[in-house]
Amino acid sequence: MTSTCPTCRHSWEVPAGGEGADWGTCPRCGAPASPVPPTAPGEWMVRKADGRVFGPFPREVLIHWVRTGKILPDEEVSRSGGAWRIFARHEEFAGHFPGAAPAPPAPGRGGDLDFRRRRPVPLALVQSARGAGAAAIVAAASLATWAAIRAGTFVVPESTLDEVARLVARVSGGGAPDAASGRGAEVVAAVVAAHDPAPSASAVEPWLRGRAHLREGSLAGVRAAIASFEQAVANDPDSALALTGLAEARNRLMDLLPGDAEASAAQRESFYLVEEAMEAGDHAVECLRARAWFLMVSGLLDEGLDVARRAASLAPDDAELALLLGTALLRRSGRLDAETEESLERALSIDPSLHEARIQLGLAALASGDPLRAERELRDVLEVQDRSARARFGLGRALEARGALAQAAAEYRSAAALEPEGIRAALAAAGLEYRALGRPADAAALYARALASAIGPTPADRREALAHRAAALAAAGRPDEAVATADEALALGGDDPVALFAAGAAHLRAGRPAEAAARFVRLELAADGLGPRDQARVFFARGEAARRSDDVREAVRGYSRALEKDPFLVPAHLALAGTYARAGQRGEAVAAALGALRKDPWLWRRKAAPGTLHLEAPDLTWVPAALESLHTPGHFDPDVLAALAVAHLLVGDGAGARRAAGQALADDPAHTAARVVMGLAALESRDLAGAEAALSRAMAEGRDAGAAALYAAETRLAAGDDRGAEEALRRTLARDRASPWAHLRLAQISRRKGADGEARASIDEASRLAPQLVDVLVESHALRAATGAGAKESAAR
Repeated sequence: MTSTCPTCRHSWEVPAGGEGADWGTCPRCGAPASPVPPTAPGEWMVRKADGRVFGPFPREVLIHWVRTGKILPDEEVSRSGGAWRIFARHEEFAGHFPGAAPAPPAPGRGGDLDFRRRRPVPLALVQSARGAGAAAIVAAASLATWAAIRAGTFVVPESTLDEVARLVARVSGGGAPDAASGRGAEVVAAVVAAHDPAPSASAVEPWLRGRAHLREGSLAGVRAAIASFEQAVANDPDSALALTGLAEARNRLMDLLPGDAEASAAQRESFYLVEEAMEAGDHAVECLRARAWFLMVSGLLDEGLDVARRAASLAPDDAELALLLGTALLRRSGRLDAETEESLERALSIDPSLHEARIQLGLAALASGDPLRAERELRDVLEVQDRSARARFGLGRALEARGALAQAAAEYRSAAALEPEGIRAALAAAGLEYRALGRPADAAALYARALASAIGPTPADRREALAHRAAALAAAGRPDEAVATADEALALGGDDPVALFAAGAAHLRAGRPAEAAARFVRLELAADGLGPRDQARVFFARGEAARRSDDVREAVRGYSRALEKDPFLVPAHLALAGTYARAGQRGEAVAAALGALRKDPWLWRRKAAPGTLHLEAPDLTWVPAALESLHTPGHFDPDVLAALAVAHLLVGDGAGARRAAGQALADDPAHTAARVVMGLAALESRDLAGAEAALSRAMAEGRDAGAAALYAAETRLAAGDDRGAEEALRRTLARDRASPWAHLRLAQISRRKGADGEARASIDEASRLAPQLVDVLVESHALRAATGAGAKESAAR
């Protein structure tokens, strides 16, 4: 048999059947030991009550020592360098203590969370009070302390503590504390009187300060709250209030820094704090609040909502518990439903200064598709708390959702400056800089600063920042840096779509189409995880790489697949026409070019809401020359000439467009497409009379009469003729119900007529058909802002 000393880890062999001192005493240090059977190499570490650590030992050895009383229930164990846990709470060992039952698994994701045992944080408010009234007083006192913190007054004056002592003496004699309806010293005194008949003044300030810091809702506030709760620790290791306060603060840190290693560790440890607090058997509301946060941050949204409901029911007049319930409801449903709005509004009615409730209202409105209401709510917060990074970040999201991209980028920058740790705002600002505002060099610099932040981004944030920085570098004309940065992002794991697309775009810019195609092929295999618009960009880029490698078949395939995903991707129409023309396929080239005309060739020039992938406006100046090669001077060829006119128009050559359209009309005076191009060229040069004449003539029955009617409506709107424009738009929709621009213009006309119901129906259809168009988004939200009914309907949705 083998005996191992639990003190010095010395092992020695003893004869089977040996007894007493012959085998039970360590020959090295004299400590008592017991024989155990030979086992596999150890992996468990033991931490004794005096702090000394021994191991590693096999599991069987520890079980033997537990059964023989050589390990106490409150000593600690760690597996393979993991977190320390109490033996009596560990599922591997709890059932082996004499008279013990197996410990249930700890709740969490899959039951695999490992919780470190910590000495609980003492607080000077001990567990004399029960029930919900104390929780309401706590919220009021936190408000008072929060105001003092903002004013720079961190010390509770002696007069307050004297008042506390007087109230405590009265409570101890059977009296009841005053209602916590005031602020300042009276509130602090009432809190202490409600919670602690024998207060320790040294703990009052840090605990209240911690609750006040949590109200700020910022990273800095949560970190300050953790420090305050830990400062309040030194005196009472059994205070449920201290334990739950620290547990809640740690979970909220994880909520604000998802994926951060430090925050994740703190969040896991919070479970133990909540369990310890619940064992005390009092302060049920505070325990439920901390437990609800733990469950929500752990992803157990239904369970978290149930616990939040129980807490709110115990203290219906507590503003912070109403906020907790509203937050839980929002996370579970993802939208602003009636119950969520009621809970958040109730929090504000109880405590109008609880700005986090209004921030949650704004975020809920945004999630429900009402960025206008979100903007109003968040601006209300910023009027009184202009340094709230969360409110500024939310406002940026609301502005971006309604198409005010430059303003959104400014708000993101402000949020990033206020809270450097929260790099999400910096990433959002940088994304708009290169994807929507055309400033890729500025975006690359922003990404570099985020990557070099003092705290450092999480792995997921780092991968995202590297991928988008690569895209910005590619757009800024720095392809080699872009490729290196994209490869760094890909090295972090997974085929990141942005990184692959950026690497491909960079190789294309550097004249390496084969390398670009390899990236796009990898991305194409994963394209199902992208939205249709981004998928279209992937296929278009694949077509561009193939064309530059003179692979006509793959180029045609790429452009055609792009149009299947997004028929409004006008560059794909034009590139497909040019590719067919170079291959001598006359009919296919003409059809592709005229297809762009029928899908509104100006859509590509309008601002598009940024997608996941950034496709720069491609150079299509080669297409007119390719189409012109199909035309033999002096031959009757109006279709080719009309297609050539479309190509000139789309690359910005108005003179070339008029020349080719005029040649087509000379061959065929009834050629509708050529007449439409003439009208569009006139409209672009602000020749309204010429545009009206050409487009009115083209509106006669013909293959492209629908397109002619759409552009005729543009001309009549520009001239102030709403009635004529409406007639032309209805003719457009009679031929093509899928024209978002026709629906948008009809909405504008209906609004001016006061027909709000018709306007809303048209704008909803335009938004459904072309959600990528910023102009559609702007008009949609402007319309809902102008009609109160629309705003109410949007909020209800």
